[in-house]
Amino acid sequence: MKITYRFKIKFKFDPTLKGWQKTETWGTLPEYLSIYKYTNKINNKNVKAYIAATDMNNSATRFSVWGEAKYEGSKPTPTQFYTNYNHPKAVMNGGIFMKTRLWV
Repeated sequence: MKITYRFKIKFKFDPTLKGWQKTETWGTLPEYLSIYKYTNKINNKNVKAYIAATDMNNSATRFSVWGEAKYEGSKPTPTQFYTNYNHPKAVMNGGIFMKTRLWV
């Protein structure tokens, strides 16, 4: 079963207004997809984060959300996930890592 959703967004999201910088280091992306990087120091710790932003009003915009909910053995790295799922345009790791703890 395939479900298709269509959205009409009435505002333009601009991450640069919050200190994010557009990065072009990820190769050629579709015109509707941009990657932004944020670096800062929070509580004396260096923070580096990335977001993928898209123009949802662009008729070429297409998304699939993939994930691996259950694992046996080791979890795939983002690179392994990229390779195993036919090279998607963006792979975002949803975990937050800090010292010896993992928040997911």
